[in-house]
Amino acid sequence: MLRILVLFLVSFNLLASTIEQEYPQEIKQLKIEISETNNTLKILNNRITSSLDSNKEVVNQSRDLIKAVNESLRVKTVQNKQILNAFEKAKDMTAQEVDLSLSLEPDEYGIWMNFASALLIAIGSITVTFLILKRTLAKETEVQLKGLELNLQEETKLSNSQMLTQLEVATEQNKANHLLKMAEFRQAWINTFRDYISVYIKTVITLIDFHTVESSLFSSWDILKRAERARDRFLLEKNAEVKQIRKEEYKTEPVTNRQKLTNSVRDKLLIQASSEYQYFVENVANAKNGFRKYKTEFRDLKDLRSSIIQQKTRIILMHGPDRTKIESLIIERLNNIEEYLMFNSERTFLLQGNVTMVHEFIDDLQHSVQDMLKIEWNKIK
Repeated sequence: MLRILVLFLVSFNLLASTIEQEYPQEIKQLKIEISETNNTLKILNNRITSSLDSNKEVVNQSRDLIKAVNESLRVKTVQNKQILNAFEKAKDMTAQEVDLSLSLEPDEYGIWMNFASALLIAIGSITVTFLILKRTLAKETEVQLKGLELNLQEETKLSNSQMLTQLEVATEQNKANHLLKMAEFRQAWINTFRDYISVYIKTVITLIDFHTVESSLFSSWDILKRAERARDRFLLEKNAEVKQIRKEEYKTEPVTNRQKLTNSVRDKLLIQASSEYQYFVENVANAKNGFRKYKTEFRDLKDLRSSIIQQKTRIILMHGPDRTKIESLIIERLNNIEEYLMFNSERTFLLQGNVTMVHEFIDDLQHSVQDMLKIEWNKIK
């Protein structure tokens, strides 16, 4: 039995020596390929590990698959290492210089089959793992994209809802601000209109009192107006009388137009040089000299009248073109007051009847303004 065992070991040693001698390149190539396979598996393992970090479920599935592949490769690696160890032991036994002359046929076919099996298993494992990872990552990417799309849609809806809410709030605030501004504008308009009416009535009353207080002014002014009217009336009558005389003369003795113009100028000069006309001129001059003493009072009268006209214009311009009935009544009363104050009359004295009518128009104006302001106050409320 021992002899058989020794004989088997010597035969195996010779076989290993023969294989190593006959196929040194193949064995070296096999070691290199196994090393490359291990390196490839290590790189793949690193890539798979880094890729699986993003998804725990995929990592668990791939980890089980890699463990199975590693286990298969570990088994094949152990087998290959056993073969190599056997080769190494055979090589050591050759070093002991055992002289046996047994020759065994090397199992070349088995070696190549083992190598091919290991290579196919490694390639298959890599391919299957790659396909599984690719499909899993594609599904995960699709799920993530759908999730992102849904999140984007939700955020878009939320943003639109917030924008609509903010727009509605801004619109309501704008309406409230607009109403507030309109109320403030109406309040300012009411205050301004009330001040204008008050100042206008005060100025009218002042003008009426001015006629009473400054009666000497109006007397002197009346004297001047009467003297001017008498002078103008005398001049008009004399001119008409001379024209009639000249007309009768031209009927009997026709003259040229140049002669007519000369005669007309001569007649006017003769009239102005007559003592009667000079009497009227002297009366006007005396009246003007007497009126000059009231130059300051007369300027105050003009200022009062212009102030009344100015305030009336302001009040009218505060109304729009489309006036209401009460606004038209207010403007009508303003015109009535100006008419009875005789701004456009030749009279110098203010008649007592006119004063009474002006006071009645002022009362009507006040009532109309109160009614109008009440309407505006209701609009503000």
